[in-house]
Amino acid sequence: LKNAIASGVDIEWYESGLKRITELGISTLPLDQTFTTDPLPKLNNMTVHHFRIKENAHLVNGRRCEGHLEDFQFGSTGFVTEQEARGVLNALLCQEGVGYLRPMILIGHAVENDIQVFRDHLHIDLAEYPILMTLDTQVMAKELGIEVPPGRKIGLRDLLDSYGVKNKLYLHNAGNDAALTTTVGCL
Repeated sequence: LKNAIASGVDIEWYESGLKRITELGISTLPLDQTFTTDPLPKLNNMTVHHFRIKENAHLVNGRRCEGHLEDFQFGSTGFVTEQEARGVLNALLCQEGVGYLRPMILIGHAVENDIQVFRDHLHIDLAEYPILMTLDTQVMAKELGIEVPPGRKIGLRDLLDSYGVKNKLYLHNAGNDAALTTTVGCL
């Protein structure tokens, strides 16, 4: 695990019609930087990326959830085509150690949705990556007994609230969601 990287992923897609990807968020955190007696200061070593997909940059969500395309809180937003997105994902998720790919712990919120969109729309099968395990913060919240209204799965905002994080978070920005999900997954 010392050589592993925690990789948070989030994909946003347009809420109407086909699942047209509008944003990608990827965060990476070397685990040798994290799991000590106090992990929070080590989160400063997390790298967070936010990309908007050029072909769909004009699509803004607002009916089901508020879109925050321009409110990335951890750096600058990049613009890539869907084709370029594949290369970006490979570069960020397949980090090399000395003579090997560094193993990864994949972290996401309802991460199966993201894995499916990677496969179906970007033609990337994450099963081919050196993933040691997948952590779903939605599943983790349930296992930890964090309260959720009956019949619902916990949303990222509610999960963050349970940890006392209540600032203006600009959720549903893929970069912000990747960073915050990784943070919760490493606590």
